[in-house]
Amino acid sequence: MNKKDDLMRRSSGEKIGSKADLLKNSFILFFLLFQTLSFSQVPINGFCFRNDYTIPKGYNQIISADLNLNGRSELILYSPAQKHIGVLSGMPEDTVFNDLETKFEIFQLKHLKNKTSSNNLFAVVERKQRKISVVNIYVDSISGKLAEISFDSYPENIVTGDIDLNGIEEILVYGSGFDGLSLLYRAEDGIGERKIVTGTSFSEAVFIDLNDDGYPDVAAFDILDNSLRFFLNNTKGVFRATRTIPYSEKIKSLESYDLNNDGFAEIIYAINNQLEILYGDYQSAFNQKKVLKLGDKPVSLLIGDFNGDKYPGIIYLVSNGILNVTIGKNGLEFFEPIHLLKETSLLAFTRFKSESKNHIACLTQEGELILFSSGYFNGQDQNIFFAIEANTVKKFDFENDGIPDIAVVDKYDNLLKLILNNSAAVPTKYYSIPLAEDHSEILIDEFFSFRKIFYCYSKGAPLLEVFRYNFRTDKLNRKQLYAPGELLDVAFQRIDSSFVNIFVLYEKNAKMYLGKFENRDVSITFKEYPFIDRNVIAAELFITDEPVVYYWKSENDKLEFNSAVIKSGPHEFKTHLIVPKTSETQVDLYGADFYDNEYPSVVSVVQSESEEYLIVVTAGSVDISKQIREFSGNNKLKFGRAFFGEISIKGIINFTVNSSNDNYIYKLIYRQIDKAFSLKQIIKAENVSDYFFARLDKKNYFLVYSNNKEGCISIKSLKK
Repeated sequence: MNKKDDLMRRSSGEKIGSKADLLKNSFILFFLLFQTLSFSQVPINGFCFRNDYTIPKGYNQIISADLNLNGRSELILYSPAQKHIGVLSGMPEDTVFNDLETKFEIFQLKHLKNKTSSNNLFAVVERKQRKISVVNIYVDSISGKLAEISFDSYPENIVTGDIDLNGIEEILVYGSGFDGLSLLYRAEDGIGERKIVTGTSFSEAVFIDLNDDGYPDVAAFDILDNSLRFFLNNTKGVFRATRTIPYSEKIKSLESYDLNNDGFAEIIYAINNQLEILYGDYQSAFNQKKVLKLGDKPVSLLIGDFNGDKYPGIIYLVSNGILNVTIGKNGLEFFEPIHLLKETSLLAFTRFKSESKNHIACLTQEGELILFSSGYFNGQDQNIFFAIEANTVKKFDFENDGIPDIAVVDKYDNLLKLILNNSAAVPTKYYSIPLAEDHSEILIDEFFSFRKIFYCYSKGAPLLEVFRYNFRTDKLNRKQLYAPGELLDVAFQRIDSSFVNIFVLYEKNAKMYLGKFENRDVSITFKEYPFIDRNVIAAELFITDEPVVYYWKSENDKLEFNSAVIKSGPHEFKTHLIVPKTSETQVDLYGADFYDNEYPSVVSVVQSESEEYLIVVTAGSVDISKQIREFSGNNKLKFGRAFFGEISIKGIINFTVNSSNDNYIYKLIYRQIDKAFSLKQIIKAENVSDYFFARLDKKNYFLVYSNNKEGCISIKSLKK
């Protein structure tokens, strides 16, 4: 669009005016909030891609290990209820699954590092038999037991670490039904045990270097007195108790990790509805504590550098089935969490490596394996994880560089989410802005290259939220404007860099009105035009030389498709089509994001039991066809969202619309033989909430849509 022209924008959507007096002027400010805030960008750096696989059901635990020492971890799945394991190799592209039978129960499985050249040794907890054994696991086979040890109490959990730095990892055993802490040593003649403490039980334990001597010590949570107890290693594998930290509640998911890269490991755990971090220091005092408050109780967590910036982040699952990631900011602070997945049947998740990057693998009860990874746009069908319940998704162009960026309103957490892509169409930065209400529409003012204005609203509600975001300074200016009635449509007209007219079409007492917010940087005034029409069911607004409204109204036993040119004096009305109104009549009305003199700007579809109409408005000219589809069909189509824009490199602005009952997106075509418009199927896409088309690899166009079943944004190639 030419910048010297007034920018005329409005929203794609649905929903529907008569006499006029003089324009009413009002200098009342219809806004609730006017403020400037600082917001941070989250450097996701490509950690956003999701891949889904189907595997046999029955597994409920998952770990990873690089069995072939080729830099790509295998995933190992198991369950205490069945005597076999699954091994997935070649992740995430060339996946091969092997199901391997065992002759023993696997309650818990942990990888054991060895100083030998192989990477196949594992420790197995056989809780019911009160045993721990050692086996070899390969991509396509599992050995019998190499050694085992029995106990008088029930082992539940193990952690591994090289306590004497001889290249052979030892095993620390604990559990709520196990007596104390046991350290297991491996030797050629079997497994030996040394007790660290007896007479109590521990629900959590980790190896951690407490005194900075390079040797692993132990931190463990004593469930009998609710205390975190520290045990120092004398460098020879003999541990002594040193101090305790008391708690009023039990902690879960105890981990140790150097989050701030200062050489001292932190202690991380979940307690109640929060995560707590005790920062390590040279005295192991752990006096500095960071609390991350969560909305729900955390169930489990893991830590790693997922976005490749050297600052570890935390992946955590909360009790309502939401898996989240909070990216580390500087080792001491964390960015706002991002939802990865909503899945109530999520059983377990683990970190795995591929091409030196950390990825996440999730296992569900239904036999789904879901991978979250850093990656690149490969020109094929892909998913990214930014929206769980997206109401609307739109593209915009930060820096006006031709690379499409994404704006999403996520109904689940009521956030406006902005994703910036690099030149390879890989998401690199993420922003989230809280909304006052759940909105279903976004308009975007792209007059500036580095500063974008987002208008968020819902049809049928009075609130219009305006967000002006400066991506260079990370400054957000927000305003909340209230229309005098329920919104039908919104459009804007930019006058200059500091002055925008925001037009609101709304319904008040069953009458349709047009209002205008004159929005300057430092002030807002409101004007209301005279009453337009009544009984409007859907309307689309455009700002040309004067405001123009295309709308449907219900009048007794008929429906009228009208247009109105809004003036300060009497409005100019025209009726384009009248159809009978029955209980089966279905009307859909769509308008483009900007008025275009060359391509269609308004499309409406009418379907009833006896007739159908396709109405196309181009530069004020109205064409009416009596056939909706290229080939006639008996069933009515249930249309959803629409998109006006390019879908091919030819530069033509096309109209497309999604149909949910046959899961196709239809394109508006002109049939030369019949001299009429119709709709033609162009791409199949299931579970579409909202969508757009964009050229992501500079030569091919892709469908980008909010996938309301999988809870993600899906990308699908238009290439056949």
